[in-house]
Amino acid sequence: MNKFYTGDFSQLSLAVIARLLEGDNPYYSCLRKQFAMSKLTNFNYDGYGYTLDFEVNPKFKVISPDVSYDIISGLAGVNSRGEDICGFALFVRQGCLSQLDAYSLRTDNWLFEEVELLYTEADKHGKLIFLQNGVASSIEELTLIDCIENEAGDTFNRW
Repeated sequence: MNKFYTGDFSQLSLAVIARLLEGDNPYYSCLRKQFAMSKLTNFNYDGYGYTLDFEVNPKFKVISPDVSYDIISGLAGVNSRGEDICGFALFVRQGCLSQLDAYSLRTDNWLFEEVELLYTEADKHGKLIFLQNGVASSIEELTLIDCIENEAGDTFNRW
């Protein structure tokens, strides 16, 4: 069980992205490779949460299926009292990672606490439960993904 301090934006963001993109799904594999090669273009903290904007070479975008817009989410920062205090959403636009959004779930301010990253789900009675692993995207079941070849002709990621 790894815990992360919500004030350490770098460590927290890396852990969040790793959790949101974990698994053997080819779509997530391609996005992990994009992230590894991405450039951080903007960090914005507004007191309520923060955003990280990424720049990914469009030559490495997901081209099959055509994903013009996707949100990968469902992960929460859960404090020692079992409260989900922050949530996260990873945005994919035009087949490329574009932004990580971290936001407060309990107050109008970002809380600085130690959290565990858990997936959330409502049970049949609407009660929030926390999971060690979860399905974070509707695209989880995809099996055929292609990424564009780079200028040298090498394949970035091809299935």
